[in-house]
Amino acid sequence: MPAEEVATSATPFNFSRAGHIGADQLRALRIVDEQFGRNLTHTLGAWLRTDLSVAPLSAEQHPFTYFAESTSGVSHVLPLRLDPAGVRCGLALDLKLAQAIVDLLLGGSGRVSGEAPELTEIEEAVLGSALDIILREWTTASQHLGLIYVQQERDRTGHSPRLMPLQEKTLCCRFRMTLPSMTGDLLFCLPSNIITSSLREVWARRELVRHSSAAERQQMVQRLRTVSVQTSLHFPAMRLSSHAIGAMQPGSLLRLPLPRNVPAELRTSGIAAYVAQAVASGEHRGAEIVRAADNLSTEKTH
Repeated sequence: MPAEEVATSATPFNFSRAGHIGADQLRALRIVDEQFGRNLTHTLGAWLRTDLSVAPLSAEQHPFTYFAESTSGVSHVLPLRLDPAGVRCGLALDLKLAQAIVDLLLGGSGRVSGEAPELTEIEEAVLGSALDIILREWTTASQHLGLIYVQQERDRTGHSPRLMPLQEKTLCCRFRMTLPSMTGDLLFCLPSNIITSSLREVWARRELVRHSSAAERQQMVQRLRTVSVQTSLHFPAMRLSSHAIGAMQPGSLLRLPLPRNVPAELRTSGIAAYVAQAVASGEHRGAEIVRAADNLSTEKTH
């Protein structure tokens, strides 16, 4: 390519905006936050055996100094490793909220009065089960980004500034956790450059699928037509006397209390796909499709 063309096609790069997360990306991350909040509300609430609400607040970009200063002395900070990049990030839970969770796990009411001191090693061990649930749900909500969060050993002396450089750009995802006795915040501090690169990869994959050629789609359809799936015909639930069932023998006839033309469900892999009628097809039994199923049913049959 001539030098003139290279010069005209180049655009200036602003290094100060490296790792900047745009409005569209923040909206995509909001979906992750909302899913995490819903799932954690149910799973952690059930674990603590109490009413719990986890609501996402706004995600904001700050240098790491914001996280270090805002959590120092008032939060229980847990170092994390973000894989597959292998970089460090962090989780912070308000100390009073951490103390309340520990009290609930030990059979208390979850009420904390006065200032909440740093957790003892025994209290940290008790809190560990709740933190495991939080990390599992956070990883599950982030799985489409290809991110895995791994708990690291906690340094009890000045651990916050060691997570990452003080001026590194981070994304702070904050959640409001409400227990019957109190309210506190859960905060994730993530490196912005890793989040932006993960979002770009996700969007690139989506664009690749969206712009796949008609020939590729047709080839995929042809391959799917050769796939075998488990299919069964299910009649509506019915009542049978235990005497009739106990009297059954090989070759005996059991009359079903169903109208002659009662429709059944044709299920594929346990999901109702069609409403059908049982019919004979030569020496075989068959299902005559009546219409598509209105409501998908995923009941398990035994």
